[in-house]
Amino acid sequence: GFKSDHIIVGEPTNLGVGVAYRGSISIRVSVSTLGGHSSAPYIGESALDKLIQFINMVKARFNGEKFDEVSSAFTILRAGDWPGNLPKKGEAYLNIRYPPRRYSEDIITEIREMAQNSGVELQILGLEKPVEVSVNTPVVRALVRSILGSDLKPRIVKKTGTSDMNTLITISKSITAFGPGDSRLAHTDYEKIKIDEVVTASRIISNALKELS
Repeated sequence: GFKSDHIIVGEPTNLGVGVAYRGSISIRVSVSTLGGHSSAPYIGESALDKLIQFINMVKARFNGEKFDEVSSAFTILRAGDWPGNLPKKGEAYLNIRYPPRRYSEDIITEIREMAQNSGVELQILGLEKPVEVSVNTPVVRALVRSILGSDLKPRIVKKTGTSDMNTLITISKSITAFGPGDSRLAHTDYEKIKIDEVVTASRIISNALKELS
């Protein structure tokens, strides 16, 4: 297959040199119940209640806030078609992020146990393995030297998200992520990139590529 000598993935690293990204597990959660009337929930069965029970279990178990921890996020929740009815059907979408040296199989096993205890069903929609490269990787060292040449202080960063670096690592081991922009603002109304940072990043990448060529 196709191979590359070096890869720089364009990502908002705030001009830091990205050497690691967490892996990702995308899951659809679904449930079907008997339903019932909201006036007598004690004799009915609510799909929404089962989803909420499952959500609370997952978030209590996978509540990481750092790169080397496992985090969970529910991004979609659907249930119910009328205010006076207990929902018969429901679904939710869950995204798990996990660091290197953690195994997706172990995490999925835990989530399946929670699903069984909550009475919900799981469908694994996607799986991305985590990635981490050495700071001595040629492209990382070239970027660091180029940053120093621009009178800036190099920063090595490990990202809590997932990027093309997770998949492109199979094409080249000399890979990194780099670019302008603050990833903390990603997918928010405040996401932006300063023009001078774009110019600086372009100069740094250009000089690094000259060194590698």
